[in-house]
Amino acid sequence: MNINLVFMTGPYNGSTLCIAGSNPIERADRELPVVGGTGLFRMARGFSVSNTYSYDPVKDFGILEYTVHVSYF
Repeated sequence: MNINLVFMTGPYNGSTLCIAGSNPIERADRELPVVGGTGLFRMARGFSVSNTYSYDPVKDFGILEYTVHVSYF
C-alpha cells in the first residue's frame, strides 16, 4: 500500500509525506514506515500507526485513522 499525504494549507503547504508498506485491514495498530516526502518533508523518516474504525467489504469502503510520527531535516 502507498499513501501520499498532501498538505494544502498552513506552514507545510505544498509538502507531502509518503507512507508505504503492508496494511492488513483486519489487524489493529498496524505500523507502516514513512519512507520520504517532498518540500519541507524531503528525506523524511518515521512511522505511522493505522487503525480501522469501520470497513464494508461489499462496498470496499473503510474509515481508517493514521497517527504519524516523523523526523525531517
